[in-house]
Amino acid sequence: MTSALRSYLDTQRQEILGRCTACGDCFQVCPIVSLTPLKGASPEGVVTGVLEALRGKPAPGEAVAWAEACTRCGLCIERCPEGVNPRKMLALTEGLVHEAAGAQAGSRFFRLMSRNIRLLSGLQLSHQNLAGIQGPPQDQADVVFYVGCNLLSTPHIILNVMELLSALGVDYRVAGGTGYCCGVIHFVGGELEATGKVTGHLFSKLAAFRPRTVLTWCPTCEMFLGETMAGLGQHEFELQHVTDFLVAHLDVLKERMSKPIPRRVAVHGHGGLPHISDNVRRLLGAIPELDLVELHDGGELGYSCNVGGLLRVPSLQAEVQAAVWQQARAIGADELVDLYHGCHRLLWDEGGLRVRNFTDLLVEAMGLPSHEDRFQRYRGMPGPQQVLEAARDLMRENAIDPAQVERVLPALFQR
Repeated sequence: MTSALRSYLDTQRQEILGRCTACGDCFQVCPIVSLTPLKGASPEGVVTGVLEALRGKPAPGEAVAWAEACTRCGLCIERCPEGVNPRKMLALTEGLVHEAAGAQAGSRFFRLMSRNIRLLSGLQLSHQNLAGIQGPPQDQADVVFYVGCNLLSTPHIILNVMELLSALGVDYRVAGGTGYCCGVIHFVGGELEATGKVTGHLFSKLAAFRPRTVLTWCPTCEMFLGETMAGLGQHEFELQHVTDFLVAHLDVLKERMSKPIPRRVAVHGHGGLPHISDNVRRLLGAIPELDLVELHDGGELGYSCNVGGLLRVPSLQAEVQAAVWQQARAIGADELVDLYHGCHRLLWDEGGLRVRNFTDLLVEAMGLPSHEDRFQRYRGMPGPQQVLEAARDLMRENAIDPAQVERVLPALFQR
């Protein structure tokens, strides 16, 4: 896969270089520029620098800064008169520039993330559930629910989706955990050799199920596999986002929505992957008596709240987070609903306003078994001792050292 990745990147670079005229329109429409030292820079000059990086030449500082600040909102895509996808252009630039600089940040971040996922999932899931998600392929299935890495940090969402798929009568299996990483962390970190191995390993493990469809959840995986690396490798299955699949079966879901939810719900959405936001609105809009209110909190300026999205510009992420609470309270919302697990970890129950993932509401409306959101419960506890006591049995079952949990607990549930 590593040689295939190199060949793919060369093809993509040459296509961009053959089309881009460095007009600077993408830079001019970028909402992030005004929040960085790039404000006032020459649009044509910065884009020319990006093209130099794609040619394998030393990258000017402004070009690197723009690539590293990109929150993947996608507002630039329709603006390009030459049909280039500037978001993909910047993603490729970032990986190539970091490789040229000899960066190893991807592997370091992956190790830290893996530790946190192991601890967070072990605090919330039984050993049996963990084994069912992270274990090797056991048999064939028409559909694989690919949960990626970080969704295990908020595993009740996984259980919710499993309830929905089961209610639809789908023949499916679940695959996820750090052993199923898509490779984006290594790519962004400039470790392209590792990226080829990790992404190739993922495709091989998914193919072992012999599925017709692989359902993605994580927006980062969706964008990396479906856009940045679209066309890399050969596989028999179709990649489809979970929400696309659910909307395709909306008529069946609506028939099962027997429980009205007479509450006002504020939706924290995002740009970048508009089909997901649109799908969630359609799904929630089918719930009887639900009063659905869209927030205009700045979430459209990034594809998610996480480290590859709004957190790339901390000041922007802080502004959006403050606007979420302010607007939700102003409209008298009973609940604040998010699209993604990354947002779910950065928002919290406060002042009577409850944070829920959209899957929580679908499961509730259909009268399916509910699964406790232990992440939010633990986060709301006054101190580490209360968390350790509440998770004592699960830690024992999953062979987790309480002392290690106590040491890193503030980082796991930081606000």
